[in-house]
Amino acid sequence: MLKPEILDIIKTRQDRDLLVSELDILLSSVYQKKESEFKKYLQVYLRSQSARAILASLDAEGIDTASFVALKTHLEKLQEEIAELPVLKLTVAIEPTIELTREICQSARKRIDSRLLLDLEVDQTIIGGAVMSFQGLFRDFSLKTKISHLYGGVRF
Repeated sequence: MLKPEILDIIKTRQDRDLLVSELDILLSSVYQKKESEFKKYLQVYLRSQSARAILASLDAEGIDTASFVALKTHLEKLQEEIAELPVLKLTVAIEPTIELTREICQSARKRIDSRLLLDLEVDQTIIGGAVMSFQGLFRDFSLKTKISHLYGGVRF
């Protein structure tokens, strides 16, 4: 199971994709670096929050960075677990701020799944509200749909 440190830095599908690419970078360097160089490599080539989260994950699992096999196995397992996280597709009318994205993600994780990621899409034609899709379930809470129902199917 993913550690909270990892989940804290990935809120969206884009965050997930970025972290997976950073793990790819680490995996390609595992056998090329000494233990002391590995931690330095983390800090130089990865975002600081990713480096901290990955180090915390390694520490929590008791992974010795000198053991290249254990390190590689752990990083590959992290990639697999991250790739399997459930995704809530959310269409909104305006581009949400980073803070709003964080709040939406926290709320969705409390209500739906504590490991959930957001796949945000902006579509100004929905006017307001949101359209959600999760594991085959679809809900349209857009202002466009509400107005359309209110005025007997008038299309916008």
